[in-house]
Amino acid sequence: MQQNYQDAMAMVHKFGKPDLFLPFTCNPSWSEILNSMEGVQRPEDRPDIIVRVFNMKLKELLEDICKHGIFGTVLAYIYVIDFQKRGLPHAHILLTLDSESKIRTKDDIDKFVSAKLPDPCTDLRLPNCDKIHAHNISYSDIPQYYVFDKSTPNWKKRQRGGQNVAGRLPVVSILDTERYYLRMILLRKSGAISFDDILTVNGLRCITFQQACQEYGLLRGDQQWHDALNEAAQFQSPRQVRILFVMICGFGEVEDVPDLWVQHQVSFCEDFVHRYSEQTGPHYALADIEELLTSYNLSLQKLHLPTVDLPASVSERANFDVVEEQAKANSHATQLNSEQRNVVEILLSAVYNNAANASKCYFLDGPTGT
Repeated sequence: MQQNYQDAMAMVHKFGKPDLFLPFTCNPSWSEILNSMEGVQRPEDRPDIIVRVFNMKLKELLEDICKHGIFGTVLAYIYVIDFQKRGLPHAHILLTLDSESKIRTKDDIDKFVSAKLPDPCTDLRLPNCDKIHAHNISYSDIPQYYVFDKSTPNWKKRQRGGQNVAGRLPVVSILDTERYYLRMILLRKSGAISFDDILTVNGLRCITFQQACQEYGLLRGDQQWHDALNEAAQFQSPRQVRILFVMICGFGEVEDVPDLWVQHQVSFCEDFVHRYSEQTGPHYALADIEELLTSYNLSLQKLHLPTVDLPASVSERANFDVVEEQAKANSHATQLNSEQRNVVEILLSAVYNNAANASKCYFLDGPTGT
């Protein structure tokens, strides 16, 4: 499942975000299914026929979409098939269109989306429902120009369709040091043919892939960490990107940690910004990073990052914006007179100190009026 997910994200990286989401559900009343029933059989008695008919119709639908261009020119598509509770197959299809076919106006939407009962007499329906040398390309781009023949096993040049292929290398944790740096070289070095070839830089045979990266000049500055975070942001959740950031701070040799925070703040804070606001989201992200850093004996202050007075455990449990409410409380506190402030301090002391002998019941008499 994880590999399939990363395959999909590689397509997004190359072709952009999908433009259309298209569900396609099997209909047990399709004539092809009903005509295949024998005697008193019902569609639910013949799942084999249901699946075969669904598969044929799905192929026809994809042919209409990709070859006949009923939605325009399709750059990429991906789909999954699941089975609903009543046992019928169901496909979820994502389509990425080229710039000329993208949906930009309400009229474009109306061309594809409608809510009406079709008239079988008038409404149209979907049918039944040169040469590139390997030494000049990087390792991850090989599938675009070559196809692997399992029977040989060898790589053979593609005859057609390479422009629609998205290649990728599996993601490697920074903790798996040698594989991490091997992947870094393969993503950037063209024409790699062997491990010895990769490890030999300007006639020098390096001992490790990390040393080779240094000789190739890939570890100058913090560009490698920027690249790692940019890649992670494409297919990992904001929480996972924050964990990677902390791992980089803990194990990597980062020259400018505050700059990493500034450059990738949007990726770090996306979930909290969605839950709270653009103003307070970074506070929660920093609180989460602070808690993660404790495992590496680090802190926001040690890394010269903005500090926050907000335990991560609070942000995980809160169903309201703690930072915003605290700001309101501080603002209102400045407007209290001495007697009001004394009452607030007594109540807050009882809440935060939680002493066993402290009173837990208070009566507040606050007459109103002029």
